[in-house]
Amino acid sequence: MSLLLFGKNYLDKALSVEPANLIGLWLQNEASGAVSVDSSGHAHHGAYTGVTLGQPGVPGMGYTCPFYDGLNDYNNIYSAGLANDNLLANGGFETAGAGGADIWANWSETVGAGAALANETVLVHEGADAAKMTQGAASAYVSQSITIIPGKKYRVRFYTRGDGTHGGRYQLWDAVNGAYIISQTATGVTGATYTAIVKECTAPAGCTTAILSLISPTTAGGICYFDACEIRCMDGFLGDEGTLLAWAKVANAGVWTDGVARFIVQMFVDVQNYVRLYKPTINNLLLVDYEAGDVYEQGGGAFTGTDWFCLGASWSKSGDVISYYKDGAAFGGADTVLGTWVGDIAATYAVIGAAVTTPTAVWSGDIGPVALWNQALTADQIAYLSTV
Repeated sequence: MSLLLFGKNYLDKALSVEPANLIGLWLQNEASGAVSVDSSGHAHHGAYTGVTLGQPGVPGMGYTCPFYDGLNDYNNIYSAGLANDNLLANGGFETAGAGGADIWANWSETVGAGAALANETVLVHEGADAAKMTQGAASAYVSQSITIIPGKKYRVRFYTRGDGTHGGRYQLWDAVNGAYIISQTATGVTGATYTAIVKECTAPAGCTTAILSLISPTTAGGICYFDACEIRCMDGFLGDEGTLLAWAKVANAGVWTDGVARFIVQMFVDVQNYVRLYKPTINNLLLVDYEAGDVYEQGGGAFTGTDWFCLGASWSKSGDVISYYKDGAAFGGADTVLGTWVGDIAATYAVIGAAVTTPTAVWSGDIGPVALWNQALTADQIAYLSTV
């Protein structure tokens, strides 16, 4: 295999595929030190523990790689930016306020003439609570201020439903420049089923504070509900749209039958929301797990090779499909009907070479480049990235 393909080395190839949504690229080709550099441009650098750096990497790629000993080696790639915590506090309206007019903690609440706000405990999308808003002669609304970075892209997502006839409204206000980032917009969701509203935007120059407002319908007596509200920077992991690819090889053929689960890479919130590439305890299997909102999907298949392989998955909640790949080809059939990813990456569970930083389920062998996108890549793009 040649170092150059179509005039590009592997770093250039990875950076050329959907660069706006590439949020992590750990080549793992450092000769020494404890820092695993993220080459995506987002500075989501990892930290090595115990690995042996400078080992022969993927043939033809021109990079060295770390060796993971199967016992206590790992690369902790967690960072606050990669974890991409929800900038909204109490986005699910689960925490009560002080009482009286203060219904929900962290939200500013305004009730106009004849309007009403109420905590809803039956008609919810997730958890035990939601915000119910009734329009009067004037509006009812809740607002929350967040800190943002000028020039960064953000994703606003919330779930809403109406009363069968009426739907709510929302807006995002630039509190520094005194202008709309997202102008007041009708959700268009009037029915009795919670539906996701997703809107992407870029923080304007000079804007460091934005205010999200969720607003009652325009018609007096109209009712709407809001739940599971998020604002996340698109530089970090979003979970419901993505691609994860990793190059790896086992130390020897015996690894496939050692009865030990061994992880290549994992991004984990909790037992209901995670994605992982790994070898299970069952002999001669290579798998991909993706679980979102407690909806579990698994792909992969039999494998006993001792040469380098490229394993990955590409998933899209909006498209309701996850596809699995090995060496650029389909690896098990695609799965449909995905759940909704909920929550922030746990601090000890964004790991290359193990399941957790304790560590457990440590890989036994080499791991080369690992790449992560906030977008489902196409089969052709996966094939391109699975060659050197």
